[in-house]
This record gives sequence, C-alpha cells and structure tokens, in this order.
Amino acid sequence: MLNQLVLSVADVQNTTISNIVVVTGSFVLLLALLKKFAWNAIADMMNKREKRSPMI
Repeated sequence: MLNQLVLSVADVQNTTISNIVVVTGSFVLLLALLKKFAWNAIADMMNKREKRSPMI
C-alpha cells in the first residue's frame, strides 16, 4: 500500500514537471513567433497612434 502511494506521488511530480516544461516551451515559442511576425506591425501601429494623438 505504501509502495503504491510513493510511486503515485513520484508519478504526479514527474507529470507536473513535464507539464511545466511543455507550457514554458509553448510560451517561449509563442513569444518568438509574435516577435518574428507581429511585433513590427504592432509597434508601427502604436507609433502612428502616438504621433496622431499626443497625450494631454
């Protein structure tokens, strides 16, 4: 009984670490894709908006 509990806890910890690695990798990939494909367009749009309507 105790042996199964220990193995179950080890499996949960291993799964949690795997999930953390996968989610972190996915987030870094998302940031890289945004930087490559969308960041320049977003920055240009924000610069145009800043020039068009300056802060009061």
